[in-house]
Amino acid sequence: MTTTQSPVHDAIPSSSAAESHQPDDNGVHISRDRNVERRENGLTINRARKTFRSAEGKLVHAIDDVSLNIEAGEFFVLLGPSGCGKTTLLRSIGGLETLDAGEIYLGDQRIDEMPPYERPVNTVFQSYALFPNMTVEQNIAFGLEMEKKPKDYIKRKTQEMLDLVHLSDIGKRLPSQLSGGQQQRVALARSLAKSPKVLLLDESLSALDFKLRRQMQVELKRLQRETGIIFIFVTHDQEEALSMADHIAVFSKGKPEQVGTPEEIYDKPANRFVADFIGDINFLDASVHDAGSVEVEGKILPVAQDLSGYAKGGGRERGRAPGTHHARPCGGGRPAGHGRNGHLHGFGCALPCPSRRRYARADPRQPAI
Repeated sequence: MTTTQSPVHDAIPSSSAAESHQPDDNGVHISRDRNVERRENGLTINRARKTFRSAEGKLVHAIDDVSLNIEAGEFFVLLGPSGCGKTTLLRSIGGLETLDAGEIYLGDQRIDEMPPYERPVNTVFQSYALFPNMTVEQNIAFGLEMEKKPKDYIKRKTQEMLDLVHLSDIGKRLPSQLSGGQQQRVALARSLAKSPKVLLLDESLSALDFKLRRQMQVELKRLQRETGIIFIFVTHDQEEALSMADHIAVFSKGKPEQVGTPEEIYDKPANRFVADFIGDINFLDASVHDAGSVEVEGKILPVAQDLSGYAKGGGRERGRAPGTHHARPCGGGRPAGHGRNGHLHGFGCALPCPSRRRYARADPRQPAI
């Protein structure tokens, strides 16, 4: 597995050089990544593992030695195809799954050993799970009432949440009287009412139509900026991730293949999987022509990488975005491995394409496009 290394958001592959054995709060020695530091008010995931047994009796590594740092106050997206482990990781943060190994810290507080109801974490599910017999106000106030907060505080906080999600005029309605977007905002308000430090969103926009999803992307980004808490959003939709995230972890087979900003993920994919999963790209067989170019289907294309270390005619696999003409290797063009007869394989390539439609960031100051 290849990952990009950013100053804060590093997905660290397991190796003996990157681990140490330190006692936990109970004096038990556990293995930790030396490169993973606890961030003040941020979320730290250290060597998390979760294994299931399939119906056929095979072990499935849903979370395979994952280490991540997520800064306080950012919108972090777990992106990947179905079955890659992103939802299992989200559920583990929320306490709905128990890790087989590893730690999860929020600031200096270890939370993976805490019961779900004690964690300063709330979840918005794909199905909003609103109480059908309660009004909007009652749904939002429910968690505060369970904590036996003072009535004046509950009333004030409920109104604050209604104002935050722009639903102050429909507080007396039942969920059945709301549109899908309004139900989504009620679910968000209910989760935010208890002032969590982390909000988990499990494909929360997938049930909405295309236009409403675009509107809610902007709304989510606005809420995250106004509240200043960590949002961790799970999706398989690349455009959704690119438009909202501050940082993205692209998952495959229980591990992050790359962690970075939307720009880094899009422009400099770390390997073939990321290049293929993000946006539109064609993969072509190419051979080295000289130190600065390759030959693709009889045409000579310039590349940014220095190829002087490779024999002329050596085979390579390159990527080309539709409509592009000039090649530029992704991630610096580092080789993923050697093929037979000295040929190279596994080189992804993200290419600039003036005609290629790029993603639009979900900025609450601008309409989504």
